[in-house]
Formats: sequence, structure tokens, C-alpha cells
Amino acid sequence: MVKSFHIAALLMSAATTYSFQADILPKAYSSRYFKISPLSSSTEETPAPPKRNDAENFITESYPTFFTKILSASGAALKALRKDDKGGFTIFVLGESAMQSLGEKRLGQLEDVRNGETTEKIAEYYTVMEPVTATELYESGGVITIARVVPVGRSKSGGMFGIGGKEDGGVTIGSAGVKVVKSVSFDDTNGIVHEVDGQINPELMWRYMDQLRIPGSS
Repeated sequence: MVKSFHIAALLMSAATTYSFQADILPKAYSSRYFKISPLSSSTEETPAPPKRNDAENFITESYPTFFTKILSASGAALKALRKDDKGGFTIFVLGESAMQSLGEKRLGQLEDVRNGETTEKIAEYYTVMEPVTATELYESGGVITIARVVPVGRSKSGGMFGIGGKEDGGVTIGSAGVKVVKSVSFDDTNGIVHEVDGQINPELMWRYMDQLRIPGSS
């Protein structure tokens, strides 16, 4: 009988303490400590990724190495490519042969996370925040990429060692004078993609690769 009395007293004390704490705590705390929130449903669907526009589909399918190793390294470049306000953009791309000509070492450097900042900067040399047609390139002296102003020239044929040649209607980009070999426009975004046969970014950019070495790494 005594044992039962003690148990009942303890239960009453616990109930009183619980009631006292619930009364003196603010409602926010009372709700926080004395109510159990329902678990979120495991059947909730993950939002679908945004639909790619025609230009992005074209680049990923026709220039996959350039897209994965260079262009995708820059958030600003991807934002320009994916704008949906019809403001347009221009992306210069390297074909598969031009990418492979970079060599195994440089292709590996582009994928190294330690070189992320340099790769991002390289990608920005290939991105313009407005549409620039092949004709507009031909008539210009330069184009403003995200990275900086890149010189534009007119290609020449004939002559020797670049002397005495005649303009052939083509366009060259960058200090190395790489040629634009193909241009494609896209009505859904007012975007333009120009394929070039060599790198636009300065050769100097490669000197910044592998500068952040982890001690003991190769």
C-alpha cells in the first residue's frame, strides 16, 4: 500500500512539473518542446531540372568535351547560356579536334578541382552577354567577353608569312588569330554559337594551372 502511494505521488509530481513548465514558458517554447512536428512525407517529388534550350542542347551534343571541361566551369557562362529573356548571348566553342589538340596534360588540368578558378576564367573568354553575328564580328575590331575585350580581325588567304595576302571574308578571334569556322543562331533564346578552330584565351592562362598544389600530391 505504501509502495503504491509513493508511485502515485511521483506521477502526480511529474504531471505538476510538466504543467508548471508549460504554463511559464512562452507559447513558442511550449510548442517547440512539448509538441512533435509531423515527419515530412517521403513521397514528395523532387522538382524537375530546368529544361535546356536549343543552344545548350546543341553545345552538349556537338561539343561535349568543351562543354564539360570548360564552359560548365563558369557559373556566369552558364547563366548567359540559359537566360530566357530573349536578350541573347554569344558562345564561342571549340570542336572536338581543337579540344584534343590541347593535349592530355591540359585536358587533365581543366578537370582538376585545384584549377577551378583558372578554368572558370578561361570559360569566360568564350562568353559574350549579347548576340554577335558573324557579320557583326567581321565589321568589328573586338568583342567584349565576360573576361575582357578580345580582338577580332579578318582572315587572309595567299601571300607568304602573313604578308601580301588578301581578305577572304573570314573572321579571326583572339591574339592567336583563330578562325571562326561555323556559326549557328537559335530563335528561342536569340543566342548565337560560333565554332573556332583554336583557343581564344591567352596562352598565359595555362601558367596559372597547378599553382595550388596540395603538399605531397603529384
